[in-house]
Amino acid sequence: MKLEAVLVLSDRAAAYIELVSLYFNGTDCTREHIIDKWDFGVGWSVPNQARLACRRRERWSCLQRIEASLAYSAIAAKHSIDFREELIALAVIYQSCIYAELDPKEVFGKIAKVSPPSVKSFILDFLLRKEEDKTLAAFFLLAKQNNDGEIEIVLNI
Repeated sequence: MKLEAVLVLSDRAAAYIELVSLYFNGTDCTREHIIDKWDFGVGWSVPNQARLACRRRERWSCLQRIEASLAYSAIAAKHSIDFREELIALAVIYQSCIYAELDPKEVFGKIAKVSPPSVKSFILDFLLRKEEDKTLAAFFLLAKQNNDGEIEIVLNI
């Protein structure tokens, strides 16, 4: 699918997943264009970070939603970054990988490879933290079992 088609999709969640696919599978030039033009003046529906490790009632796999969430850091980095929020997002994504039985180093590494240098460094620095500095408790987060018996990650306040 071409970017022009993605921008006009009425299903904005599907549009975002397609944008991430273009980002991953595109050339460096394509990625730079996506980053430079973000948000393209349209609304996007990004995956619910609390539910990244959930499988029931989700349209895309855990891996797809986790990668899409992590890709947001790379795609939107030039335009709106709150490093505290991004750091918490990385912790949620990291722990979601674990709950979804995915290798966080592999997932984060895939995103780092196609990220701008500052985002790549931010992602890789997070991976280098001690394990106790990547826990939910370190970020005032909590793994909570939902009504489906799945784990959602929420703020512990």
